[in-house]
Amino acid sequence: MLGLLARIQERPVIIAVVGIALELGIMSLAGSDDAIRGVRGIGGETALSLAVIGALFGGPVVGVLMAAAGWAVFFPTIAGSRLSSVIALPEWLLTVLLVGLLSRAIVTVERHRVEAERDREAAHALRAPVATIRGLVDFLRRRGGPRSPEEEKVVLALGDETDRLLSSPLLERPSDRREAAESGQESPT
Repeated sequence: MLGLLARIQERPVIIAVVGIALELGIMSLAGSDDAIRGVRGIGGETALSLAVIGALFGGPVVGVLMAAAGWAVFFPTIAGSRLSSVIALPEWLLTVLLVGLLSRAIVTVERHRVEAERDREAAHALRAPVATIRGLVDFLRRRGGPRSPEEEKVVLALGDETDRLLSSPLLERPSDRREAAESGQESPT
C-alpha cells in the first residue's frame, strides 16, 4: 500500500488537476441543488474530505490547493457568503497541510526502509562469494610448491582486493556495527 502511495505521490500535478476538478464539480453540484445544500454540514465535510484525500495522495501542496478550491465554491454557494464561514478556510488548510506532511513523512520513511533492506540484501549476496574467494586465496597461499612471480602477484592482488571488499562499509553487517558501538569503536559508515 505504501509503495503505491509513493508512486502516486510522484505525480502531484495530475492529482492536483483531478482533485481540483472534483472539488469544483462536486461542490458546484452540492451548492446548486437545494436538497443537498440544505443537509447541514454536507458541503463543508465533502470539500474537506476530498482535500484530505488529495493531501494523502498528492502531498501538502495538492491538499491545500484542493481545500482552497473547495472553499472557493463552498463559501458563496453553500455557506451563502456568511462571514462566520470564513473560519472554515484556515481550519481546512491546516488540516490538509498536516495530513499531507504526515503522508509525505510516512512515504519517506518507508522508502528509506526499503532502500536499507535492499542494501542489506545486496551486501549479504556479495559477502558470501567474496568470502569464498578469500578462502581460496588463503588456500593458495598455504599450498606449498613453486609459483611463478606472476602467479604470486595474482594471489597477492586477489588477497588484497578481497580484504578491501570484506572490510568495506558496503559489506558491513548490522551486527558488526552494533559490536563496534558496544566496544566504543566508530563504525566506518
